[in-house]
Amino acid sequence: MHNSSDQFAKNLLRDGLSLVSAAQTEVEVLAATQKIDVFSVPDPARDAERASMGLLGELSAEPSLFEPFHGTPSLRQVRRCLRKQLTWHHELERRARAAAGTVVPDEDADAPQQPAVDFPALVSEPTSRRPTRRTT
Repeated sequence: MHNSSDQFAKNLLRDGLSLVSAAQTEVEVLAATQKIDVFSVPDPARDAERASMGLLGELSAEPSLFEPFHGTPSLRQVRRCLRKQLTWHHELERRARAAAGTVVPDEDADAPQQPAVDFPALVSEPTSRRPTRRTT
């Protein structure tokens, strides 16, 4: 928050919340190193081949993160995937700004328009399924 009204709002919230909780301002968020299992950016020249791949082709028709799991992912694992997706998009935006020569803090709302970066899709699917048993 870089302007005076933002600073005022932040201080007002902190002071009000301090009456009932432990409230802090300017809390730094450090991202732990994370690794995406597979990141795919489609090659437009290969649309025909992708179309013949069925579901995998459809899922890879846009920039996508793939996070396979042996079984159904837990809530914690899903949140970890979402965190990777958001962090990766943030990194792609940072790289686009750097490539465009725009050196502007991320939080600056008055900054010039930054290059558009597609938000990558997240595909998280169990890799194995238990066979359905039929009883007769």
